[in-house]
Amino acid sequence: MMSLYPTAVDLDHALSRFGPVSAAPVSDAEHQTRVVALQERIRQAGLAAVWLDASSSLTYFTGLQLGQSERIHGALITSDGPPVYVTPVFEEPKLNSLLRLPGPLLMWEEDEDPFVLIAHHAAGCAGRGCA
Repeated sequence: MMSLYPTAVDLDHALSRFGPVSAAPVSDAEHQTRVVALQERIRQAGLAAVWLDASSSLTYFTGLQLGQSERIHGALITSDGPPVYVTPVFEEPKLNSLLRLPGPLLMWEEDEDPFVLIAHHAAGCAGRGCA
């Protein structure tokens, strides 16, 4: 009777066939194309903006890789214009060193509510886009 589970020999054979994989990095131009496509969907949906937190979505659209944190980090993608990056003030130098697509920064101090900052900026963009 044939086993449903591979033996160590089967696994060793299968693993021996693995080799390095390489792929070209995603270009800044491709990230910009992705942002433009997202902005078209934002307009079609009648939204002011979309929030991208420090997740794979942020990396997919902007190329920015940020680790999860108890502090809010990310980008606001409005219906037009560059991404608007949100970060605590003390993280500005680090964020500037990681940006691949340029855009303005919205920064907040420890005693401020970053969600108010984001909401205020998004509200100012409603119906007219924002840069």
